[in-house]
Amino acid sequence: MVGLGFAMTENIAYYGRAVQGGVGSLTFIFVLRGMVAPFSHPLFTSMTGIGLGWSRQSDNGFIKVTMPALGFMLAIILHATWNGSATYGGGAGFIAAYFLIMGPAFIITLMTIFFSLRREGQIVRRFLYVDCERGLLEPKEYEKLCTIRGRMGMSWTALTTRGFSMWRARMRCNQIASELAFHRSRVTRGFGRNPQTAQAREAEYLQMLQALQQQLGSVPRPPR
Repeated sequence: MVGLGFAMTENIAYYGRAVQGGVGSLTFIFVLRGMVAPFSHPLFTSMTGIGLGWSRQSDNGFIKVTMPALGFMLAIILHATWNGSATYGGGAGFIAAYFLIMGPAFIITLMTIFFSLRREGQIVRRFLYVDCERGLLEPKEYEKLCTIRGRMGMSWTALTTRGFSMWRARMRCNQIASELAFHRSRVTRGFGRNPQTAQAREAEYLQMLQALQQQLGSVPRPPR
């Protein structure tokens, strides 16, 4: 989202300057930035996000320190390559960079997102099952939380039938459920040296989750 926001802002500036050059110039810039490579800035920014996410989920001290910096450096390198291919390589350099570097990088990023979402579903299924058994989560809601399609379906239903505020509550509920599952996963793997802090954090997640469900009208059953 950060990359998309930056790209939108930068595109407005480019389109504004292109208007001064006439319809031909504006058309060229629009096709280049809006159709050929609309994913470029989100791709660059995602490298930093991947580095931060990898660091967050790893218990290796070296990875925790180096991955955010490595992701940031990779974002800089990709951006510099993209700009340099057009500035110094001409049309041939731009096309070569597009198909040999940017295209494969985009595909790899999509694959990373796919496997990350699948892993998230597995973690949610494993670590929120106890909440389904206790009655905090309804079985249907639990199953939907385990898949991106189910989450999107619940969010879309909330938006179209109950309005924007309920959509925001549903999205927040999905997020808190995932954070709770990942918190339990990290605790299981030995993350965090203070058990009391971990228990307090879990209690906070459970309290937020229950409050959001009550807001959504899904009142949890009494825990068994």
